[in-house]
Amino acid sequence: MSATKKTVVADYLREALSRGDYRPGDRLPGEEELADELDVSRATARLGMRILQDEGRVSIRVGRGAFVADHHPVMHKASPDGSDDPARFDLGYHDRLRQAGYGNIDEKVKVSLDTMRPKVAKRLVDAADGRAASGGLVVIRSSEYYVDGGLWQSHVTYFPFGIANNTP
Repeated sequence: MSATKKTVVADYLREALSRGDYRPGDRLPGEEELADELDVSRATARLGMRILQDEGRVSIRVGRGAFVADHHPVMHKASPDGSDDPARFDLGYHDRLRQAGYGNIDEKVKVSLDTMRPKVAKRLVDAADGRAASGGLVVIRSSEYYVDGGLWQSHVTYFPFGIANNTP
């Protein structure tokens, strides 16, 4: 599978940042320069930069350009003791985020039951019959993690009802 052109731009810039070609505060090449160098349109170069902006690696200032942000990623590792997500979040992520200088940390979890959509059914296998039928029931778990009031991580997990039924 080949990467999209905007992903190629984002990967190119990520690699340059990793090599240390640019330091926090440095101005990145402009859209036109990136477009010429990578043989993409200016719009595609802009989209690639926005990916890095969404990751917190770049600050884009309208009319001034894109600048390297002082990016400090926080490593998130699953706990080896097999504790559930809330415990792992409270015991692991909280400490690492606080050590990185973040203060207000919150988690919101929503669990619901819905009809399984065909796109989801294609990817799930029910323990009872070895397949998940479109139109059957699915348990949906949505988790959102907030740091200093901003959304930090979001994910949705689908479980066939036959597997998730009668679990806490």
